[in-house]
Amino acid sequence: MPHRTRVLVYNVKFLPLLGRVLERPLLNTRGFWEIGEVVRTDETRAAIIADLLTRDPRFDVVILCEVFADHARKTFAEAFARRGYHVATCPPVRGFGVFTSSGLFVATRLPILDRAFLPYRTAMGSDRFARKGILHLRLGVRDRALDLFATHLQAGVGARAARRLQLRHARAFIDARTRHSPTIPTLLGGDLNVIGEHSTGHPTEEYVAMREILDGFTDVHHVLTQGRPHPTWNPLENAQMIGDRYGDLERLDYLLVRGDDAERALASDASVEVLRFEHDGLPLSDHYALAFELPLITP
Repeated sequence: MPHRTRVLVYNVKFLPLLGRVLERPLLNTRGFWEIGEVVRTDETRAAIIADLLTRDPRFDVVILCEVFADHARKTFAEAFARRGYHVATCPPVRGFGVFTSSGLFVATRLPILDRAFLPYRTAMGSDRFARKGILHLRLGVRDRALDLFATHLQAGVGARAARRLQLRHARAFIDARTRHSPTIPTLLGGDLNVIGEHSTGHPTEEYVAMREILDGFTDVHHVLTQGRPHPTWNPLENAQMIGDRYGDLERLDYLLVRGDDAERALASDASVEVLRFEHDGLPLSDHYALAFELPLITP
């Protein structure tokens, strides 16, 4: 019988100090989203998100991106631990005179059997002040295992070449970590910063190139919406967190799966939902979350 695994992918926008001062208003230690019409600090926002995600622990796996701020990492770790989750993060390391991290945070109700992290060798712009990379967790699912990879790729429309290099590094890492267990289901999730579709609905060139690099993986959101996936970045509805510099709706966040008969199983017995986590009518991040329910085929 299949075991239904519930997965959440969510970029929560907790920037490091350097990232915050480069956002408007420049050289301010708070972002514009904290000093708008309703004053809400990042510390308060972290506590609200942690409560929402753990109040009813319906997710087996939670993949968060942009948990760069120490206070947010601590708040999430404590909240999930109280609910019995296992937590994996990438501890900050010193770089450019400050401590930097990948911003990745994974909470799982499934036991962690093994873990590894690969920092990317390529970065551009303000991403050089982070330590972006790909995190691997081998999770226990009943009497089998599940390989989970979480990543957050280079940001920026003009950074396609850097993202392509990072994707190649990620693919090599995935292949190396799963070489001796090719039959184990594999998930890859996070903010890939690859715009999936043009406004016409047709796939972008970068998306096509990404799928070629990740050959063998199925784009879950794309399959479950019959090729009409929903945006996870919407500046028209979410100006409070995104600001007024952007105008295009984009799909930037993904969950991809690899395994025996993955696409057939997804098409028949899986679901995806875009979640707009809000509090008092205001969004809690600049990205919307993706919630998946997947059948993992077990003997």
